[in-house]
Amino acid sequence: MNEEIFQDLKQFIEATVSSTVTQSEQRMMERMDQRFEEMVDGMNLQTEIIIDHIDRTSAATNAKLNDHEERISRLERNAA
Repeated sequence: MNEEIFQDLKQFIEATVSSTVTQSEQRMMERMDQRFEEMVDGMNLQTEIIIDHIDRTSAATNAKLNDHEERISRLERNAA
């Protein structure tokens, strides 16, 4: 009878520990997923800022290039 009670207690403890570990692993994975999503969101925001800056810089550079091309064309016409 004592062996039977011991085995029952052992099974109960194993089930409880297993359940607790599983729950802890799930919570840890959920927290990791959340932190990963936050990191990705932050990186996406930074990427959008960089792309916006590149677009603005590119537009300004293109405007200057067009202006220079127009000025060169006028100088070439005046020199001819």
